[in-house]
Amino acid sequence: MVETTHDCGLPVVDYSCRNVCGILDGYVGIGMDDYHLLEVTPGLDVAYLRRIVGHTLTFMGNNDVRLWAEVNRVANLQASVAESYRALAVRSERSQ
Repeated sequence: MVETTHDCGLPVVDYSCRNVCGILDGYVGIGMDDYHLLEVTPGLDVAYLRRIVGHTLTFMGNNDVRLWAEVNRVANLQASVAESYRALAVRSERSQ
């Protein structure tokens, strides 16, 4: 299925909020392109996941929806997004 999807020029993405740390290497092994985790949940912090698989898999999401309810939500959301960007920083060709 992964090969057929790639042959069509499409990425292979899994979306879930379950903890998949134990199978991330399998995702990489079958050619998965991206793991979309919607919320920050136990064991699914993108900085931790990046350390597990390096830059062999991309990640989307990782929002802490509790920040939307806070009084200082704009500043807190900006800080959260900036932290995720730092954790997920894509290596440039020069740094490889």
